[in-house]
Amino acid sequence: MLDSRLLSKANLTYVRVMKDELAVKCKLYVQNRDILKSEFKWASSNMLPLCAYMYAEKGRKVDAVRIEECRQIIMKHIGVFSKVKGQEIFPLATLLSLDTNAEKAFEKRIAVYQLLKKEFETTVYLPEIAFALATFSQIHSVNYEKVISQAKRLEEQIQSEFEGNAIAEYSGISVLLSLSGKSQEKLLGDLKMAYELFRNFETEESAIPMLCYVVAAEPGETVDACEKVMSAYGILMKNRIMLKKIGEITTLGLVAASQQKVETYIKDSIEINQYLKQQKGFDLLNVSSAERHMFSFMLAADGNDMFIEKQMALVAAVYSTMLVAVLD
Repeated sequence: MLDSRLLSKANLTYVRVMKDELAVKCKLYVQNRDILKSEFKWASSNMLPLCAYMYAEKGRKVDAVRIEECRQIIMKHIGVFSKVKGQEIFPLATLLSLDTNAEKAFEKRIAVYQLLKKEFETTVYLPEIAFALATFSQIHSVNYEKVISQAKRLEEQIQSEFEGNAIAEYSGISVLLSLSGKSQEKLLGDLKMAYELFRNFETEESAIPMLCYVVAAEPGETVDACEKVMSAYGILMKNRIMLKKIGEITTLGLVAASQQKVETYIKDSIEINQYLKQQKGFDLLNVSSAERHMFSFMLAADGNDMFIEKQMALVAAVYSTMLVAVLD
């Protein structure tokens, strides 16, 4: 059982100073958001914090020129991504700009996307799955056809086992699950377990399936990930921190992916939230309390090495946050 006094101490008195590495990341994050806001005045305010996070997580200052170059690369091929429009290009361009050879990287992602389209419904987020799969292949050897074929069979099983449930409605997410290295039987069992544990969370109904996908995609034991998520959720509820939307609640998956203790992670995120709250553009006039906590959770995630090791959980969280920005 987690000691709520830990949160009271962190939440009310702030007896310790934010860790140096978190302070540096937070300052970089705010700086990146400010650069994006200045250079891309047409961009949705919901997109800016997300894209700023992508660079801050890598420990890099935003390269606005490179992002615009990558946006133009995508625009030339917009007919390929027929479901991607306007604001949805911005986070994809930001992800692409982090690659050292954006042109070659984009060609690879188009090829992966075309393979995905043969098996899965074309949706606004299928390009993001293509990006995630291609990114994963930079770290691990991937046979795209084999992974996609396995994912398609898994999706058919999910649709059969979860008929009428929102879990069965997310076409293509099975690709992320297939990269976990777990058997289809194991993944189905993990999804069922996670859903039973999370189904009573006070959040949007559509948010629970995505959270289930995030914890099931973890290479470790899903039961351990679920316990960490439930512990984090319980502490947040006690402190009246309500994460309800799909992108907000999915960030709890980052706690499951972290090597930190749940208490430590949440104390860090609360301190980050307090810091952001004092920064221009992050007060309640610009972002909701839940949105700020969402990005605080993302910034509290382990460093760059852990970002690579826990690629799929983080990609899933960023991906679902994109959905909030696009659909809100």
